[in-house]
Amino acid sequence: MGCAVPGNFGPASWPDLALLTTAGIQILLGTGKGSAPFSAGQSIALRNTVCWMASGDLNDDGIPDLLVITYNSPASASGAMSCRSLLSKLADVRSSRC
Repeated sequence: MGCAVPGNFGPASWPDLALLTTAGIQILLGTGKGSAPFSAGQSIALRNTVCWMASGDLNDDGIPDLLVITYNSPASASGAMSCRSLLSKLADVRSSRC
């Protein structure tokens, strides 16, 4: 498992990284220093499977947001929706007109 999403998640203007790890999401804050470009930031524990992560200004406030879509897999696999089918449904919703 591994995924890295760039963004500006901290107070400084240096680029940061949101890393998906086996324990959850680790935010690494950019330092602007070549010898140590990142410092440890906040850790976010997750109990569900991450399907997708992205960064962008979702609420038009000029500050990048981190979007994480998770999937809580039930104990029984009957009728379970996979991450792939969930993302497919999200793509359909996004392209729908209201």
